[in-house]
Amino acid sequence: MRAHGGNLRQAAERYGIPEEEILDFSANINPLGPPPAVLVKLEKGPEVKELQDLLGRKKILIRNGDGFRFLGPKFFWVAVRTRPENQKLIRALSQILGGN
Repeated sequence: MRAHGGNLRQAAERYGIPEEEILDFSANINPLGPPPAVLVKLEKGPEVKELQDLLGRKKILIRNGDGFRFLGPKFFWVAVRTRPENQKLIRALSQILGGN
């Protein structure tokens, strides 16, 4: 089975960040059930493995889509979180991918 994120302990060790400071968009951690999720395909820029690493350095985890037969290395999933958390993800993606 391929790793897809959601392993806070491993990410915290890899990036030298306390687990409680990481925003985990890679997995459902809501006890009330799964939140809505968004499937994203990168049209340009890095592949998802590199994007996962770059976002990890910013304390953000995403789930890659290559564990699903019909998706490839340019797809990733994110859970819809709180407005401030979603805005942090959008800002980080914009910085990494060169958006405005």
